Amino acid sequence: MFFKKEGIKSRNVPLLLFSKVGDLLFFLPIWVLYMQQSLFSVKNVAIILSVEAVAFAFFEIPTGVLADLFGRKRTLVLARVFDLVALSFLFIGKTMFIFLIFAVASALARSLASGTESALLYDTLRAENKEVYYKKVFGVMYAWSKIFLGVACLVGGYLAFISFRIPILLTAIPFLITLTITVFLKEPPYIKAKKLSVHLSDSFKIVWGSKQLLLIFLGGFIFYGISESLFSLYPVFFKFKEIPVYYFGYFFTISYAFSSLGYYLSHKISEKVGDKKTLIVCVLLTPVLFIFAAIGSILGIVLAEIGLGLMYGLQAPVNEELINRETKSSQRATVLSGASIVTQMGIAIFSPFIGYLADIYTIGTAYLLSGIILFLAPMIFLLIKNGKHFSKEQVS
Repeated sequence: MFFKKEGIKSRNVPLLLFSKVGDLLFFLPIWVLYMQQSLFSVKNVAIILSVEAVAFAFFEIPTGVLADLFGRKRTLVLARVFDLVALSFLFIGKTMFIFLIFAVASALARSLASGTESALLYDTLRAENKEVYYKKVFGVMYAWSKIFLGVACLVGGYLAFISFRIPILLTAIPFLITLTITVFLKEPPYIKAKKLSVHLSDSFKIVWGSKQLLLIFLGGFIFYGISESLFSLYPVFFKFKEIPVYYFGYFFTISYAFSSLGYYLSHKISEKVGDKKTLIVCVLLTPVLFIFAAIGSILGIVLAEIGLGLMYGLQAPVNEELINRETKSSQRATVLSGASIVTQMGIAIFSPFIGYLADIYTIGTAYLLSGIILFLAPMIFLLIKNGKHFSKEQVS
């Protein structure tokens, strides 16, 4: 594999790649419709999504601090355990209360992994003086992730035609495999903060004192807040477009396949044209594609899915890389968690807003208006710079 060719020796890299089998989320094409069956409206489903986003934001800094102070590996193992807990509540869910428990447990699992996985990977590479390959490894890792997601959506779409609960139950298998793989990760060397108060203060100063990070966070609030909300409501949008449920898996698979391609090509393209240009082009084309999907036919939706998947995959590693370049090792997981908080707050705000628009107008109109608002994001990213890595001396 490429990591051997580049002289990367740590077992963490292949293990992190293989752990992406946990992204076989067979329930993904139908889970929103599954909840809608019991909750009866798009607005109520959007409330669940919003609660999950708020809970994610609430847990994000504490879990980021946990990873920085007590270890990335232990935090990731705990995340995989809560994945299984959340899945259990989704499976038995029939009421708003049970779905709210699922949302909180899922948020805790995601917040434990968010930032932690990236920090573990970056510090693993830094320990071997290979951090220059972070974008490449990150891109390949999430290319695998999107392939697994695409396969899961294809299979899940068919299984959902029998019962919505079967894809949920089947997802327990890859979750258990990922938990087992995570146990064998090795904690990379990194500088640990000795005091919680000092750690939080230093992490806040890094963000507040960096115009680059503030711009990335603000742009992410709008870009990820709107785009992730629209993505979560895909099943409702597909139903509005009168696409049969058993085709949902195909649409998700198309999106994830091209997202995988984007992740894989991100390092090569961004190294040639520059991180900033790559990010801006992708973020600028995204609202265009959402609007195209909103007003287009089924063929138009397919073309939009291809473009949206590719744009997301190309920009995500670049966004992560730009944040890592501005962050010292001892605060990395916490700062990355801060970026996720901003994203989740965007989702918490925009999800119910889009759900409200869908209830008073249509989900198609909600997509159209959201796409227009999304043009604010590339305007903000125009102000960022490419950034530079911290030197070894600065890391300490």
